[in-house]
Amino acid sequence: MSALNVCLKLLAGAALLGLAALNGARAGEAGDPSTALPKIAELPVGIASFGAAIDGDWLYVYGGHTGETHSYSTEEVTDAFRRVNLRQGGPWEELPSGPPLQGLMLVEHDGLLYRVGGMTARNAPNAADDLHSLADVARFDPRSRQWTALAPLPEGRSSHGAVV
Repeated sequence: MSALNVCLKLLAGAALLGLAALNGARAGEAGDPSTALPKIAELPVGIASFGAAIDGDWLYVYGGHTGETHSYSTEEVTDAFRRVNLRQGGPWEELPSGPPLQGLMLVEHDGLLYRVGGMTARNAPNAADDLHSLADVARFDPRSRQWTALAPLPEGRSSHGAVV
């Protein structure tokens, strides 16, 4: 299991425990809490520098870097957008994606997800890096499964923070 998948499983487990706390459950009420956690499938590919957000019972993961450290190309930045149910577990569900990005922010507000900035690579593998931070902002509605472009940032940003 890759280190990234271990981190994602820890994030998912922490999110699930947070959901339990929000719902008034106490750790240990039903016995060993580690046996109560649902089984969440590993991501199909290891990623780093991705956007992630939680909306209700769902953990969403967008984009990321799939290549070796400090190696960037159109084949090493993904546009994959997936979610998994933290309460029920199970496989990752593929969702409509957008541009291939890494170093983006994904935040939730009022049941909608906002994708902010990010970096994309425009170069082929083994070519000189052609990396661009984007100013794009888009909103995803999980009910309609549609992305809507919003007003862009004043300039491109990647590997930044965002809060609502």
